[in-house]
Amino acid sequence: MIKVKVDGSDWTQDLAAARTMSELIELVKASIDPDNIITSITINGTDPVESDWRVALTVQGDSTVEISTGSKGSYINERLGTAVLITEQLINEFTRARSLYQEGISKDGNTAFGRSVNDLKVFLEWYYSVLALVPGAQSAREEFRTRVSEVTSICEQLFQQQLYQSWWALGQTIQNQLEPKLGSLRDYCANFAQSSESGNQSGGSVQ
Repeated sequence: MIKVKVDGSDWTQDLAAARTMSELIELVKASIDPDNIITSITINGTDPVESDWRVALTVQGDSTVEISTGSKGSYINERLGTAVLITEQLINEFTRARSLYQEGISKDGNTAFGRSVNDLKVFLEWYYSVLALVPGAQSAREEFRTRVSEVTSICEQLFQQQLYQSWWALGQTIQNQLEPKLGSLRDYCANFAQSSESGNQSGGSVQ
């Protein structure tokens, strides 16, 4: 039987109406403070996997679902702050790939480059989903789209160089074009995180 804890306390409402994990989460959403949002979900201490959302709750057996909630503003600020660290990590990943290309180790360079591109794609999608939660941030979302287009254009150039096995040129493009753009993106994320936090602390919205 599923046991549910919300913010460390047993959740005692009837689970009969919840057949799946998604339906359970909707029940919990309806019961928490309307100013709060769900910030994390675990099943027996681990993050749910894709199949957990599709199967019936009865399949989970004697499991404990722990749900944490918090204010929307705090959640957003945390995620925006995390974005700065992620962009720094992405820069390091691409720098590593670039160094491998410049050292003539193209096979390892391709592996590192492919991983970096995938991580970048996931980050950009994730960050835009966070921006979508920020009230009054339409201009920020538009600026982010512009920055994504610039990064995407450089990546397309890199893919062409990879196709023609222009390893040295590829390394130079990463160093001279992509790394500076990612550095600019990191600074944008840092500035926006700071302005968002200031706006939430003063009770205003980010413009």
